[in-house]
Amino acid sequence: MFSKKTYNYLFSIIFLFFINSNAYSNSVLVVNVHCDRFDYDNDGKNINQTLLNINVNSSFFNLKQENENDLVELINSSEDISQIWVFDLSTNEDNYINAWKAISDWFKTEGSKSLICDARMISSYWNEKWKTEGQNLSENYYTYLNKSNKGLLLATDHSEESSNYQKGINSINEQIGINPFSGIFSLEKIPVDENNELMSVPNKMGDSLSDDSSPGQVPFGLQPNGMILYSIAWHSGNQNTPGISATIQGEVGFHVNIDYPKNNSIFYKCQPIVFISSYTSTTNDNSATFSWSSNLDGVLGAGNNIEISSLSIGDHIISLQGVGNLGGADSKELLLKIKELPNEKMYTKDEVDLIIKNLLEFDCDSNGKLSLVEAIKALKVAAGVK
Repeated sequence: MFSKKTYNYLFSIIFLFFINSNAYSNSVLVVNVHCDRFDYDNDGKNINQTLLNINVNSSFFNLKQENENDLVELINSSEDISQIWVFDLSTNEDNYINAWKAISDWFKTEGSKSLICDARMISSYWNEKWKTEGQNLSENYYTYLNKSNKGLLLATDHSEESSNYQKGINSINEQIGINPFSGIFSLEKIPVDENNELMSVPNKMGDSLSDDSSPGQVPFGLQPNGMILYSIAWHSGNQNTPGISATIQGEVGFHVNIDYPKNNSIFYKCQPIVFISSYTSTTNDNSATFSWSSNLDGVLGAGNNIEISSLSIGDHIISLQGVGNLGGADSKELLLKIKELPNEKMYTKDEVDLIIKNLLEFDCDSNGKLSLVEAIKALKVAAGVK
């Protein structure tokens, strides 16, 4: 038998092993696109170090022309890569056709997907900030991306004639079906949606991040591949010019709601159903377009309110997608069950007359009225439906 002291020690070791193996059980591949200018390769290494600091199984790959095929083989042969972080601060030709395709194909395979785009990432990591702000940001990014089968981080900076950092990484954007990075801003700080999970779990990043690298703008809103990217941090006080966007909704921007029917409602075959939606916006959108669909029946229609009486029998996932006039987008889903009619018996005229007679003889209240619930009960009794 173990002593109590030995037992507690062994329990602590097992508990710590369990926590560490489950919290950071998947591997991350940090792909740094080699840059001949400045010291950006070391910034890429520091990003990888922030992951190693929190016990993530992370590896660093410095992409150059001579090792491009090695990266392709690594991605194609590895089965345990759950996240790829691409850090592109290169102004070279960046004609890594095979590497971009391998990364894109990896992300597009089956499974749940999460995506973060950051067009000012180096601002949180250079000048020793990787030890403080960058360390906390890396842990938040990793934590969110780790919830999906495939998590992709695309990080770059600004675009201009003399130093276009975006042209390489935009090849990935095109292949996975999202809009390109663009633009250049001149700022010191960038406000963030501080209650968004990406900015608060596990580390609270505060109300702003560093933004002092002449950053660019990320894609946001509804993307060509159907994904929706939400504004997480934005330039110049405009939530529609984000420096960080991701596939996780927060409090800012354009939001849609399904007001009716409620989730898990039950309807019967051929019963008319009115779908009602609404939207809110912190960006002053004054109009929006809406589209409805079902996982069983496909496209249902367009408009904030639609009526459908032709849903097939079964369990439906009803999806609402809305796009605001200023570019923000959002989606919501609900579950809906369509059942067979409880009694499809055909009645003769004599039977109908008898039903009506029985219904007229049903007891009413003192005012001679029936509530809707009581009327339905009366009709069922009169028709002999249990």
